[in-house]
Amino acid sequence: MTPSFCQTRLIIAGAWAVMTHLGQSGYAQSCEVIIGAARRLKTALHQDPVLSADLYVLGDPLVSVVAFGSDTVNIYAVGDAMGKKGWHLNALADPAALHLAVTVSFVCELCAPPAEMTAQMPTARNIDNLLKDLKEVLTEVKNSPAASGDMVALYGTLCLKSAFA
Repeated sequence: MTPSFCQTRLIIAGAWAVMTHLGQSGYAQSCEVIIGAARRLKTALHQDPVLSADLYVLGDPLVSVVAFGSDTVNIYAVGDAMGKKGWHLNALADPAALHLAVTVSFVCELCAPPAEMTAQMPTARNIDNLLKDLKEVLTEVKNSPAASGDMVALYGTLCLKSAFA
């Protein structure tokens, strides 16, 4: 038995548990919520005057993952500042960017965490909070251009900050 075989069994078991809990209609409804929120995020990045002035969307996100970068601000500084507000965006490289996988957090519905925690979880029902914080952070980073991001954990790899200097 290999580790990947065990991981595959866990993924299948997780998918079975979700489908058993939600049913087909519940799963379809959660997909609609996720895709709708990702589209709201993509649209805001394209159309909101504050966001679109400095951020651009990578590609054409069709489902739940939205990646964005910038030619005018240090995107890693944006990511670091969002992290201080409780958001956990993943850093990408070549081009430097951030990405977010929009999800529906079933854990929140089951265990009811504190409001301050759920207000900043990157879930479908919190896209508006994320956009508000992203606008604030973007303004802060633009007003202090010397700010450098030190996000070093890149999606799929680990790099030293100096590798991007």
